[in-house]
Amino acid sequence: MKINNENFNIKIEELFNDLEISKKQPLVIHSSIYELYLLDQPQEKLWQFINKFIEANVGLSFPTYCLYESDSYDRKKSRSSVGSFSEYLLRNQNGLRTICPIHNHLFFYEEKLTPYKLNFCQSFGKSTDFDYFYKNNYRLLLLANDFNMGCSYLHHLEYLANVPYRKMIKLEKKIIDINGDEFKIKFNYFARKDKNAKTNFNKVENHIKNCASFRKSRLSIFDSYAINIKDLHDIILPILKENPYFFLQ
Repeated sequence: MKINNENFNIKIEELFNDLEISKKQPLVIHSSIYELYLLDQPQEKLWQFINKFIEANVGLSFPTYCLYESDSYDRKKSRSSVGSFSEYLLRNQNGLRTICPIHNHLFFYEEKLTPYKLNFCQSFGKSTDFDYFYKNNYRLLLLANDFNMGCSYLHHLEYLANVPYRKMIKLEKKIIDINGDEFKIKFNYFARKDKNAKTNFNKVENHIKNCASFRKSRLSIFDSYAINIKDLHDIILPILKENPYFFLQ
């Protein structure tokens, strides 16, 4: 059944229930809104539902990554390169954007989050945004996309496992803060050695399908997935450490 203005709220709530999205557990959402094309103002309708569904003071986070090469990152003005929904949130909702110049996130209702206490000199590893998700019991929701399309947390696990097909490179980045202050950093990025090397993150599904927190369901066209970040981390990292080429096709 196609999603339209009349059935959207019913269908999206059914999906969240199927995926066991809790009103009380912090949530990081990677989304595709392609199958909402029949809706009037789909970004706004999706945000209104999520904002109403999750209880107040429960953390929400969305990727607002800046993946295209640029020497500077403006926390206020830099556009998201990962979809129209995150760009809509940046321009229309009052969230707190983190400082990492590549893998930054927009947070809502995280009163204890202080962006300058996170490690913004690298994307992955200790004290980064991804480490924050793990330590604070976030649940991952891949809304109408799969692990290949949306699960950047697996890059964090590649870093922790020190996979041999990536290497650390240093980049010069200028940060422009919310108040206009500017400063420069040396940014450590775990880059792919061979750009022709292909990975398949969808391999993880066979290893997490029996995990108690894993759920899979469909809104109308595409599958959606949900799992607790801690479970994804604790299942996949040992596999990567044993076989660092696990993700390669």
